[in-house]
Amino acid sequence: MEQSISATRIRWRRQWHCVLLCLLASADVGLTLNGQPARYWQGERHVVDEANPLGRWLLHVHPLALGLTVLVETALAGILLVVWPTQRSSRFVVLLAALHALGAASWLTRFGPLGCVSACLLLAVTLHFAGVLWRTDSPLG
Repeated sequence: MEQSISATRIRWRRQWHCVLLCLLASADVGLTLNGQPARYWQGERHVVDEANPLGRWLLHVHPLALGLTVLVETALAGILLVVWPTQRSSRFVVLLAALHALGAASWLTRFGPLGCVSACLLLAVTLHFAGVLWRTDSPLG
């Protein structure tokens, strides 16, 4: 009985990985769509401002393609944590979240000094929570 309670706690603890990923992926997608030039929104899909090659290609297709892909990514990450609840899968999800934080921060820097401060704060908070999740998922935590 005690072992099943412990396994349930670990499973629920891993869901915080998904919360972090969902928040940061949403920020990344929102800022990416916000950062597209006016010509892009007037139908000129070839005028895309995105550094990530996959994101750039998805934006060439349609803005919904980017949003749906990230939605599927976060759903698959949640499924991965439930089906394969290992330390590696948890850390993979934390790394995905950190990459989305980096993407969101890169967009924030375009808003001048306040944007740069916001980007630094976003990265600092992300690193803090990623570190907490990384440590609590370790065999010693």
